[in-house]
Amino acid sequence: MRGTGDFFEGINPIFIPSFKESMKASGDVQSPYVYLSTVKRTTAMKRYNQITGLVVLAFSVFVIAISLELKYYTTSGPGPGFFGVWLGGFMGLLGTVVFFQATFRPSPLLPKDFYPTRGGYFRIAAVIIALILVVLLMQPLGFSLVMAGFYLFLMLSIGQRKPIILVLVSLGGSFGVRYVFSNFLSIPLPAGPLGF
Repeated sequence: MRGTGDFFEGINPIFIPSFKESMKASGDVQSPYVYLSTVKRTTAMKRYNQITGLVVLAFSVFVIAISLELKYYTTSGPGPGFFGVWLGGFMGLLGTVVFFQATFRPSPLLPKDFYPTRGGYFRIAAVIIALILVVLLMQPLGFSLVMAGFYLFLMLSIGQRKPIILVLVSLGGSFGVRYVFSNFLSIPLPAGPLGF
């Protein structure tokens, strides 16, 4: 029977503290082989977090590059590229933080229910289709109507059923955002046949 020390030989040292803590918490420090699955689950979670950080960082670079092709600032105030540059910068910061935390800190275990069920995959596909429709309908129907419908659908798809929450988020994320951009930032958003 190999000892606990032998078990940790060849394992990346960054994982060992979290393994030992898990073993100590369970009281099973004499049987480290029970935690072989812990190695795989921790490594998987680490990789997923690293990939997520890199994807967000790459997308932020894309957003900033596209936004810089637009006017950042005009004589009347922030231009159409203003929001995109700051949004991309904020996303880039978040992506960088996620990547470095996943790389240099002990990762948590991958939850056993991490992967979605069949119903979860259907909801993911529905949200992706909804995002495509948002892009296609933004110009003909206007920002406010399209975003109100999108937020309403999104909340219903994740199980939100409280009417007050549905109304506040849908109206705030559509008409409220349009009001802020139009009146405070002087940034025009697409308007539909009804003028909003």
